[in-house]
Order: sequence, then C-alpha cells, then structure tokens
Amino acid sequence: MSHMGQKPLKINHFESYVVTLIASANVAQGGTIRSLSAASGVSRARLDRILRSKSSMTMTDFQRICNALDMAPWKVVLAAETGCTYEEIVADLDGTPTV
Repeated sequence: MSHMGQKPLKINHFESYVVTLIASANVAQGGTIRSLSAASGVSRARLDRILRSKSSMTMTDFQRICNALDMAPWKVVLAAETGCTYEEIVADLDGTPTV
C-alpha cells in the first residue's frame, strides 16, 4: 500500500508491543473485535488489521481504542517503552504492589 512512491511503514517493536497491550486488555475485559470496534468507533476491518499488525494505527485510532478500554494512552506508551504490562505501570504509579 504505497502512496506516491512512499514505501509502506513496517510495524516496529514499539507498536507491536502497544498492540499486544491493547489486545491483552481487550481479552481480559471479555471483549471481541466487534465490541471494541463498537466502543471505539474504529471500524471492525481496520481494528482487525491493527490487531494483526497488518496496519499501523493513527494517533486517533490509538486514543479511541484506549478510551474504549479505559486505559490512559500515556500509560500504554510508558508500558510499551519499558516492556512492562499496563497493570504493572498502573500499580507502580499508584504505589501498590503487583501480584
């Protein structure tokens, strides 16, 4: 999918980890691609491509998905940057021990 001579962007490790965090949260909450699509406003087809790392997400997609999952986007980024889980980041910031 190239536009005007540009090479398609490859999904990098950071974005792959963000996708993993999002997918894990969705599963933990009992969600499906269909339910996450409905809650976030991101089309089911687009969300499926994002979760399969076939398409990069926009900042708008990221914000909408995080909002739908009740996740703070900056905490997702911090988790991805440090290699932690979202829950570890939340617990660390709240000063509560992780199990």
